[in-house]
Amino acid sequence: MYCPILSEKKHKVQGGHRYRPVAPVLAIPFQSFQLVMTVAYFQMNTVERNAKRSMRRETRRWRARIYS
Repeated sequence: MYCPILSEKKHKVQGGHRYRPVAPVLAIPFQSFQLVMTVAYFQMNTVERNAKRSMRRETRRWRARIYS
């Protein structure tokens, strides 16, 4: 595993303009992680909604079966 902090220090020692690429390199995985989390969150919401809907349907069916 490559440590961004160490690479940043090393580049600073070599030259002032070399340590710049660390920020975008760190930003890319964070952005992708954020995207994945938002997608998973929306998907979870839809799944939960569907489950609730199906459960409601089931309870209605059961009530009809019991009270009829």
